[in-house]
Amino acid sequence: MQRATDDAGHLRRVGRRLLAEEARSRRGNPLEAGWIHYLGEISYATYLSHYLLWFAFKLAFVENEHAVPWPLVGGFLLLVLLASIALYHLVERPAQRWVNAARLPRSAPKRALR
Repeated sequence: MQRATDDAGHLRRVGRRLLAEEARSRRGNPLEAGWIHYLGEISYATYLSHYLLWFAFKLAFVENEHAVPWPLVGGFLLLVLLASIALYHLVERPAQRWVNAARLPRSAPKRALR
């Protein structure tokens, strides 16, 4: 019985890998849409800002944090999106350009511990 379970798990893993490879190589893959790529670009800013924004948003607009009305949820998501776009373009990208422009000395890789 254990052997059949192991084989089924292996087949599922192989199937998932084949599907992922097919989706990656197919033309017109919906995951290659420009707006999805852009959401990936701003995702780090979203990760960094969403908690602080939720805390401030709750203080300002939410009376009961366990029953937030849908229009407020939509407003919060829009706020996070706009803040993420601003942080990405005004902080993250300039910082990336600054770091990439700095000619930091490169050292040889250290040997692995024996």
